[in-house]
Amino acid sequence: MAKEAIYKRPLNRVTYANATNTLITVGQVVVVGGRAGIAADDIAPSEIGELWTEGGWEMAAINTAAFDQGSDLYWDAAARKATNSATTGTANNLLIGYAGAAKAKTDAVALVKLRG
Repeated sequence: MAKEAIYKRPLNRVTYANATNTLITVGQVVVVGGRAGIAADDIAPSEIGELWTEGGWEMAAINTAAFDQGSDLYWDAAARKATNSATTGTANNLLIGYAGAAKAKTDAVALVKLRG
């Protein structure tokens, strides 16, 4: 019987081609389809780099709501911050993972476990 799948490698980082005219800087959140990754290095326009797709990341977060550990977190692309709201105004936010630790309402950063 033929194998349906063959393990190749861990995918905690993926290759990404920067098709924009803007430099992507190390640590920047990059949305790829329905997922988010974190730039492992600077990626110049028209160049190829890598994005982290797993792990726990300290990320900029809204400072108007508390997050419970384990609660779903979303990326607000307009504000460039993690939020606990699936929508901002009329825009849908991207599910990026969950809170790795509780966050107080006024904290400006959150520990986010990427959903991979």
